[in-house]
Amino acid sequence: MGGTGNTGAVPEKQAGVQASITAGGDPTLPQWGVGAEAPGTVASQGGLPALTEAPPSLRPYEEAAASTGTGPTTGLLAGGTPMGAGGSAGTIAGPMGFNSDPYPTRAAPVETFAAAAPPPAAAPETPKEFAAPTSFAKPWDAMIGANGILSSRGQVGSDPNWNQNPVAVQQWLQAFADSGGDYRVQDQYYNLVSPGSGMKIYWPGDPARPGGT
Repeated sequence: MGGTGNTGAVPEKQAGVQASITAGGDPTLPQWGVGAEAPGTVASQGGLPALTEAPPSLRPYEEAAASTGTGPTTGLLAGGTPMGAGGSAGTIAGPMGFNSDPYPTRAAPVETFAAAAPPPAAAPETPKEFAAPTSFAKPWDAMIGANGILSSRGQVGSDPNWNQNPVAVQQWLQAFADSGGDYRVQDQYYNLVSPGSGMKIYWPGDPARPGGT
């Protein structure tokens, strides 16, 4: 059947095979490469600087002065006196971390979609003096017309001294002018009165007359 089986005989040692493995290991075993170290040995790491070697240069924001108020001395952030460090205004090159132009300003108003402002209201104009008529009715005709106007208004009274009452005088002269007479001309029969100081009589058709013509 092949083989010796379990005969109790001691097996013979084969050529090239180690009899036993010790706990310390054997660097000559074939599964270990040439120059390899035994298990449990830490290899030395290369590339680390020596303790006496100077550190690399710091970046501007890593400098110790960056947090003391004096600011960095190299790089883009250098230059100028930071705010609050006792420097005068205008000595800073720019805010920390920025180098920019001043904020733009605009003199003209900003355009919007809102409607344009309405133009200012024009100042009220004083109406021009209405030109006097160039022709007038006969004094007696103007007197008859004035009496009719005053009678229709109930302004005709029986006071014989009405010509001394400024209100009655103004009512008469205005009615006389509305009837086509020249109120500026006095007549001993038809127009006995003349305008007093500051009394305003309007010609027919004058747009400045209160309440219309």
